[in-house]
Amino acid sequence: MTPRVNLLHEQLQQRLERQTDPIKIGMLGLLLVATALTMQFMWKGAEARRVKSYFDTLQSTLKVKKEQSEKALAQEALFHKQIDGAAALLQRAENRFLWAPFLEVVLKSVPRDIQILGLAGRVDRQAGLVAIELSGIAAADSPRQTAETFRQSLHNRVSTNYPDATAAFPTGGLEDDKTSKVNLDGRTLPTARFNIEIKLPYKPKPEPTPASAPAKS
Repeated sequence: MTPRVNLLHEQLQQRLERQTDPIKIGMLGLLLVATALTMQFMWKGAEARRVKSYFDTLQSTLKVKKEQSEKALAQEALFHKQIDGAAALLQRAENRFLWAPFLEVVLKSVPRDIQILGLAGRVDRQAGLVAIELSGIAAADSPRQTAETFRQSLHNRVSTNYPDATAAFPTGGLEDDKTSKVNLDGRTLPTARFNIEIKLPYKPKPEPTPASAPAKS
């Protein structure tokens, strides 16, 4: 029995030694560490892919928003340009000098013994006035006096609609015409030629200030 017991004891001791072999235990430890590291690496990789996917989504969204923002800014700049253009046109329309009311005043002021031969006018924005030159012929027993009466009447009518207006004969603007006579109401009358300079104050509104364009971020 003793040899058999000893043999069994040796087998148990060898099995125990194999189980407690430091090399094997070290290998098992390394295997466990490697497995843990592998799992951690896989988890980190999965997390990195999630972060990368989220980052790509944010980048794509940002790109779309940026394009939309740039289009909105361009559209806003176009609207500002159109508004400025419309405001400028409206201002010019409001600032234009209306010739029709003035011509109506002139026509209502002309009597039978006055004939208008010419009318020229210009708007001087820098000087702030409208200058008109009216030329014609007066036919009467005293044509110079008739021309003067017409000038005063014209000035009074014009001043009603245009305060501070002036109407005057320039130097040499009223002269007898000894070479021309007019037949009026069966009578041959002497004539006088005249030029009347009319000046109307003109104060246009200032040009509108262009709207500031949106600042690009």
